Amino acid sequence: MPRSPAVSDKEWMAIYRRLAKDGDAEAAHALSLWTRQGRATPKDPARADRWLRQAAATLPAAQLTMGQQARDVVDASPAAQMREARTWLRRAAKAGIAEAWHDLGLTWLESPRTPRRVAMARRMLERSLRLGYGYAGRSLAMDVETLGGDLVEVERWLERAVVLDEDESWSLGMLTFVRTAKPFLDRLEGHSIATWRLLAEAGDLDAQTCLGYACRFGRGVPCDVSVAEAWFERAARGGGRDARLALALLVWDFTSGIGFDRAAFWAALAAKGGGPVENFVAGWLDRYNTDAFRRAVRWWRVAAQQGHADAAHWFGRCLRFGTGVRKDPASAVHWLRIAAERGVPVAQAWLAEILDEGELVRRDRRRATKWLRAAASAGNVDAQLKLGVRLHEGCGVRRDDRECARWYRRAATSGEKHATSNLGLCCRNGHGVRRHDGRSSVLFRRAAEIGNNGRAAWQLSHAFDGRAGRADDPALEIHWLRRGAALMEPEALSLLGVLYHNGKRVPRDRPFAVTLYRASSALGNSWATYLLGLCYRDGEGVAKDRRRAFAWFRKAARLGVRQAVRAEAAMRRKPARSRAAKRRSTRPRRGRGMD
Repeated sequence: MPRSPAVSDKEWMAIYRRLAKDGDAEAAHALSLWTRQGRATPKDPARADRWLRQAAATLPAAQLTMGQQARDVVDASPAAQMREARTWLRRAAKAGIAEAWHDLGLTWLESPRTPRRVAMARRMLERSLRLGYGYAGRSLAMDVETLGGDLVEVERWLERAVVLDEDESWSLGMLTFVRTAKPFLDRLEGHSIATWRLLAEAGDLDAQTCLGYACRFGRGVPCDVSVAEAWFERAARGGGRDARLALALLVWDFTSGIGFDRAAFWAALAAKGGGPVENFVAGWLDRYNTDAFRRAVRWWRVAAQQGHADAAHWFGRCLRFGTGVRKDPASAVHWLRIAAERGVPVAQAWLAEILDEGELVRRDRRRATKWLRAAASAGNVDAQLKLGVRLHEGCGVRRDDRECARWYRRAATSGEKHATSNLGLCCRNGHGVRRHDGRSSVLFRRAAEIGNNGRAAWQLSHAFDGRAGRADDPALEIHWLRRGAALMEPEALSLLGVLYHNGKRVPRDRPFAVTLYRASSALGNSWATYLLGLCYRDGEGVAKDRRRAFAWFRKAARLGVRQAVRAEAAMRRKPARSRAAKRRSTRPRRGRGMD
């Protein structure tokens, strides 16, 4: 029986080549990336550039790639390369790609910094952050303000970045640094820098730490990371715990150009006998070293016991999956609940998932919805999407399509592709919002082009199939089906295969149809599995093979396809023999041993 293995890279390359030849930009973009990486094909930068330029003519994601590559090129004329990069990034940004707004803002900071250029970069980065690109918050804090501006605004940017980032490590480190610096920066007010310098030169550890923060944040003196590092190290070698923590966070920051080992060394010294922040930072830096991950978990355990919310979150995750510590589901739930109660959105989302699954604790969908709502209200985009799904299905909460659409809209505003696609379905079906086919098509297109959502492309193809009173546009229907197939959407692959199989609206190509069926079946589509059985039974696109046909029918029948059940039963029955065959079977055999 066929096991429906995952489609190999070579098979996907064949599908991409055919779709790109037929004009699909997403397939051409994928071909460009794979050819440049040497994946399933020899590396060929020239051919990769040709595919990329073909895709960039219409696809915003390819325009973003073009802009990023132009930025990275070391050319004899950097000004020309920068202009080309801005041209492509501007096109992608206007299409709505948050990362393009971020990269476009950074291009204005790479040139000579003037107030006008910095203001322009700031507007672009803020727009990127509003569209849900979390790394823009860190760029605003580090590249625009350089941690020397309004700390309230810097802290707000970093907090938003922590909520948006799936791996919030970089932003969380900078946020911890800013929060530990605020008391020292407040002490600098009302005293001249000269006074602090005299005390620091005299060996006062506290004054050396304050002067280090003043140099890093540009308070009373020019912002200079190297001078700040020198003052922090001088105080740290003298035994100052606050200076050791500050030095660890400063050295960890990649702008200082020093690696993680030195940062972890000073963080471990600060954590010996230190408070929750010191222990959390020590574990957080140790986790980058695979050999020291068990030590990182020990630091987090101490910090969690001391009341650090983020440490409780990370320690609970390690206990749940058995990472660096023995797996303990009950303790994992305990620490995740502590972090969730102290307002960590990621911990609230994790706890909601655990309560919903009922694997580690007794299932409680109402409490899961409560924590999911808390995480969604804090800005967690994944929680907003899941809460919308629960409100639509009435799972653990009373069904409310209007509130469901509101959460989808909030998540879609932050760039969540599945929420954008789901909001398009709400607009198409009139669930929670006024029915509007034009608005649904706009949302589907945004999810397909900006979010690379294959299901949205497949849904968008229905708007042009001429059914349910819609306008019939075969060219656009095929266009979006190809886009969905290039994005590995099983339904789009199966339906496109049917069109190629029957030669309807596209040239007939049954071998390619079989390839599409196989890819769709490998991705879990039961109808494509049944169609594969038909192809092997009738010998259409492949050599006739009853054994394989029977195996595909059996698999489709187990997946619930009724037609496959009947086809399997028909193949179990012996085929009827013709009259000539019956006459031959009744004739006496000739040979030895006959009377």
